Amino acid sequence: MIRHAAMLIALVVGLQNAHSQDNSVQQKSAPFSENTVSIESFIGQDVCLTVEIDLASLELTANQALLEKLTGEKFPPELALGMRDFVNDLMKAGVEKGYLIATVGSIGDMLWQLQRSGTFKKFSPLLVLPCTKPDQVQAALEDLTQKLGQTASLQIRKLSAANEDGQSFVLIGNSETAKRATQPAKPQRDALRETQIAKNQLTHKLIFSLPAETRRDLIDLWPDKMPATFPVAIPPRAMVQDIRWIMASADLPPEPALQIQIKMVSKEAVQRVQNAISTSLALTGPIKQHVQMTTADKILTLYIATESLLALATTASAPAAKRQKTKSLKQIGLATHHYHSIHGHLPPRCFTDPAGKPLQSWRVAILPLIEQQAVYEAFNLKEPWNAASNQKVAATQIPLYSNGKSETTKTTFRAPVMKGSLWEGDGPPRQFRNITDGLSNTIAVIDAPDSAATAWANPEPWLISAKDPMSDIFGDRETVAALILDGSVVTLKKSEMTNEKLKAMLTFAGSEQVEF
Repeated sequence: MIRHAAMLIALVVGLQNAHSQDNSVQQKSAPFSENTVSIESFIGQDVCLTVEIDLASLELTANQALLEKLTGEKFPPELALGMRDFVNDLMKAGVEKGYLIATVGSIGDMLWQLQRSGTFKKFSPLLVLPCTKPDQVQAALEDLTQKLGQTASLQIRKLSAANEDGQSFVLIGNSETAKRATQPAKPQRDALRETQIAKNQLTHKLIFSLPAETRRDLIDLWPDKMPATFPVAIPPRAMVQDIRWIMASADLPPEPALQIQIKMVSKEAVQRVQNAISTSLALTGPIKQHVQMTTADKILTLYIATESLLALATTASAPAAKRQKTKSLKQIGLATHHYHSIHGHLPPRCFTDPAGKPLQSWRVAILPLIEQQAVYEAFNLKEPWNAASNQKVAATQIPLYSNGKSETTKTTFRAPVMKGSLWEGDGPPRQFRNITDGLSNTIAVIDAPDSAATAWANPEPWLISAKDPMSDIFGDRETVAALILDGSVVTLKKSEMTNEKLKAMLTFAGSEQVEF
């Protein structure tokens, strides 16, 4: 289920603005009769997925708090404020609900992009905002993208009602998607129409149903059974035949709730799917006790004890995030050692031009050693990281550096620069033999506070105060992950740290006694 309606809208708009090759704002559209267009008009026979978000029911503060718990990351205050203003502006323009509509082709296109490049360069589904004041909706979208630092124009189609009391629509998508949406729609899918009258729906909905042609193709292609090593005896072909549609509906915080309804073609199909789900839940450990199943009218309904599962998830998310940071830092440490073996010295703090002007970060130097050889070769190392020749490659997502952050081209893995530290100065790169304090006593890289996040190719140094390094390194955090030059990763605790002890860890030739 979509975690946060405003976040969904911002993500859609942000992706479209940042990457679309055919961005244009359609200022005006011919009015249409209010009796000829409804949200159903955009749901043709090829649609397989619809998402409906009720903006009026959103409690943004409660949702933000939940997301921060789940991710372990704080929302930037300006982003949170921008989202609130954006949703308020939409509601003032008459937007009560937002819809995401996707065809099999659009989902396949996005999955192909994700597999090929790790990101979405073109947003293929369609976002539909029914409203009474489409011009105000467009203004709100443009204002949001400006606050998010986007510069490209929006790809928008406006369908204005014939009179002020009629319903208008604002469509967001790439040019092909928007054009197709304004063409005469085919009759709405029967399966999707059924879900609109299903009982006991919650506020926000995600509906999935395969078009008839796709269903026939999968029945022809998919096997009758999974391999013997698969933990659950699910017959893929039978599942496609048995399931008519799936609807997940939810209420968001402060009173979260979630249920999943699955409509079958027969009572026998209900039993088969129920058995498969029961077997799958038996493998989920503590999750099973938070799920209840009932059946009625060929519909199997799963009721999920959301608050209990969220408590379980927030308990597990912090250790998972910590493990990921540790793994990433260890990979950086390994790459650093490989770099030293190949070149006879550590990576430079940055590449520079003949005049000493910084060009790219040390993170660019180790790209070939973290399985990013193609990205490294795409860089023009004679030009700054943000020069026109490097802008596209510098915008590439490097999973190891993104560290699970929402801004995937930024990183919090920083090299601390302080007098006497490993990265001080623009002179020749250090060698292991220069580290007289010992590799196991010297900090190399730190997971910096979010306020110190930077573009991963940016060579700007992370300057640490020699008087109060704790303030710069810990920020408002109680613990910090740090890569030691010997390749190990340690957790620094504020309660066990002093400025003098931290300075001793940061310097590489200070002859201090350090205990981790």
